[in-house]
Amino acid sequence: MALPVLDKAPWLAQTKLRPPHLRADALPRQRLLDWLSQSVSTEPLTLLSAPAGYGKTTLLAHLPRLLPDTSITWLALDEEDNDANSFLLALIGALQQINPACGLNAQETLPLVEIDRPIICRFIGQLINSILDTLPNPSVLVFDDLHTLSDPVIYGAIDYLLDHLPAALHIVIATRRDPPIGLPRLRGRQQVAELRLPDLRFTLDETAVYLTNALALQLSPTELAILADSTEGWAAGINLIAHSLENLPDAQHRADFITHLSQTHQHIFDYLSEEVLQQQSSERQQFLLQTSILPELTPELCTAVTHQPYTAKTLEQLYRQNLFVIAVSGTAHTYRYHALFAAFLRHRLIRDMPDQLPVLHARAADAQTTPARALHHYSEAQLWDDAAQTIINAGETLIRQGRLDTLMGWIRSLPDATRRNHPRLAYLLGLCAVQKGDLSAAERWLMDEALPGMETAVDPSGKGAVLTTLASVAFLQLQPDHSRALVNDALQYPLLPYMQVQALMNRASLTLFFGTDWEAAMRDTDAAIAIAEAGQDQESLLALTLYLGQEFTLLPGGLDRLEQFCQRVSPQSAEQIRPVRLGLEDLLAFIHLRRGRLTEAIAVGESALRLKAQLGGYPFLGAKAAITVAVAHAAQGDDATAEQYLQLWQSSVTQLPLNRFTAASGLYPLARIRWLQGDMAALQGIYTQTMTLTANQTTAVDLCLQSMMRGLLAMAQKQYATAENHIQQAIAQEQTGRLSIIFDSARLLLARLYLDWNKREQAMAQFMPILDTCQRDNTPGVILQEGALVVPLLQAAPPTPFVVRLREQLATAVAPIAVAPHHPLTDREMDVLRLIAAGCSNQAISDELVISIPTVKSHVSHILQKLNASSRGEAAALARKTGIIEHKSL
Repeated sequence: MALPVLDKAPWLAQTKLRPPHLRADALPRQRLLDWLSQSVSTEPLTLLSAPAGYGKTTLLAHLPRLLPDTSITWLALDEEDNDANSFLLALIGALQQINPACGLNAQETLPLVEIDRPIICRFIGQLINSILDTLPNPSVLVFDDLHTLSDPVIYGAIDYLLDHLPAALHIVIATRRDPPIGLPRLRGRQQVAELRLPDLRFTLDETAVYLTNALALQLSPTELAILADSTEGWAAGINLIAHSLENLPDAQHRADFITHLSQTHQHIFDYLSEEVLQQQSSERQQFLLQTSILPELTPELCTAVTHQPYTAKTLEQLYRQNLFVIAVSGTAHTYRYHALFAAFLRHRLIRDMPDQLPVLHARAADAQTTPARALHHYSEAQLWDDAAQTIINAGETLIRQGRLDTLMGWIRSLPDATRRNHPRLAYLLGLCAVQKGDLSAAERWLMDEALPGMETAVDPSGKGAVLTTLASVAFLQLQPDHSRALVNDALQYPLLPYMQVQALMNRASLTLFFGTDWEAAMRDTDAAIAIAEAGQDQESLLALTLYLGQEFTLLPGGLDRLEQFCQRVSPQSAEQIRPVRLGLEDLLAFIHLRRGRLTEAIAVGESALRLKAQLGGYPFLGAKAAITVAVAHAAQGDDATAEQYLQLWQSSVTQLPLNRFTAASGLYPLARIRWLQGDMAALQGIYTQTMTLTANQTTAVDLCLQSMMRGLLAMAQKQYATAENHIQQAIAQEQTGRLSIIFDSARLLLARLYLDWNKREQAMAQFMPILDTCQRDNTPGVILQEGALVVPLLQAAPPTPFVVRLREQLATAVAPIAVAPHHPLTDREMDVLRLIAAGCSNQAISDELVISIPTVKSHVSHILQKLNASSRGEAAALARKTGIIEHKSL
């Protein structure tokens, strides 16, 4: 199965990733060019901070010529990027202009949950690693118009990037105001070069060169001084003046114009823009005003808005005449108006042609290919139904890319009546709430607005989608009957493939957690896998892996089928950072454990946990990998590491009801470790914690694990009959709480109890069938996951090749005997053990205790068996270590 390619962001206009084209008549301000070349080459950050119209962007457009051997990429920012996910996607898009491989893994980590600082740090950290691997040295990234963004999370990302910037990458920022990043810190480190308003102002000499030499205008020194004083070195103003002066017939008219300019009280840009506009033909004026609503000018868009032919020629003429039209480099026939000129034109359009505004915006909306821009125009035209449909069409893509706040903001910008008329908008709000973990809000949106709206609108597929999502919410809230009813209802409606997968997996999960018909659960699982593999779409595979947990391996034939599924899919997702891989590795680690591949279980499980940390969110994925790794480490005798992973698991259990449902499953392995260590107080504390966690809602799994813990407590106190009763209860409870056997086995615990109780035949009667089943099914992990607990059972079992292999794998798992010893020694055996520890031979023991040599040998044999010791020396060492005998008595 080939995994689907990750979607590129359809809303990201590629022209935002191109620097403006440098005009042939642009004034080469050598002092600034020298400074720019030096600073960009040497400093991690170059900051250009000044108001609009002072030539920041024009200056930066020289960079490719200044640094021909440097890879330079550009990101022109605007209000559409004022969302963390949108910005991060655009940032990756810019870096991929240098190398398409840059940031691919980071792109896939964009979460489906709300972004916060830890997630940002993980994302930027991974992006930095990708920069190190893929970008040439040196490379330059330009952020143009950074002032258009206000989201503090975005500035946090930029700040973190600057703090950990690879030496290969230099960042340049052009902004109208200082960004809220750690500039004082960067200044203290001498890591920033700054160019500000006083530096960017045209000097008198530069003004003279531009107006007199470059444009061949014959102006007197006095006139030049007036113009420089009036404009205060403002590049946009000087450029406007130049255009106005070029169109005057003679020196006298120019002198009059300059005199009038020095006396005007109007804002210079508005005044000069008026002059520019008045000098155009009526057709040209209309074109300028009508197209001012467009953020980018292409012949196609301009034709759609103006209904005029030959717009390509018009745009080219405007550009050649320097009418504040900026060409976007790297694209054919794509331009934009200077920001100040565009603002002036839009103001005039509203003033002079208000009736045309809705018509123009409607035309622009219909011609736009990016949802954000189309939505803006529909909103300006107050075509709310069209705006709603635009949101609906883009909604689930935005959710998949993690742009939750953007989507919710779009929906909330619509009038209430429009939102009520389009129930799919309420459905999208419900999906956003689910991703944010706000299940009560999700239920309100879906149940109170979306579902009734779908019924009124007679939208069967929409109703099915709402019911499927509501079923998931009910499952997460531990409402099995309600969830099952919703799933069955949803499956009666036409569902998209990924919704079918979600519904089927939800129903299968309900059966696993709360039901008994596991054959039906396997059928639902097989059907969901078939749909996901047939469609090969990202949504279906994600829906599958969000549900496909370790419990599914317990289904009839489930372990074999799921292992085959992982083998088909995992190789194609091995290098990808996304939730699909996290779900697969979470499952595959447990499969390795079940197969007895302890080293592989640890490696894949640790990979899943690293991936979970990189992704952030996804509370339903990866948590059990911590238990898998812990159990595998314990089986290898590394209790300290096992405990660390079990603590990691406990910290990942959130307040979601579904997570609390499985809370006790990670406590029993820790209880087993404490029992093997003989730590009664800790064992009692774990049992108390389990009872507290399950106080409000006790499941069959909880009851089983509680009974097993009570059995451990009784065994530790040598209350074997009481322990037997508790463990027999656990075995009965396993029939309804079968998920408890994922990491624990009540029958194996009972076998160990009988062995400790000196009932070897009963122990083997319990243990041997389990051995045979594990050998037949190739599931040695069922035994290995018990670690040191089963070592005595393996020692007592016949040494078949299978048993010998298990002994070898658990060779390092031998732990101290708890509350010494589990096998009670008789008083005579204690006497013999003391003499063994004192180094006495069999003859010496016979003489000391006045017993025969055969009797001594019989006692020694029983002692070795009860202590799990292979030699007299090992028995003595265990006796000292566990306190069976004290050093002073030897």
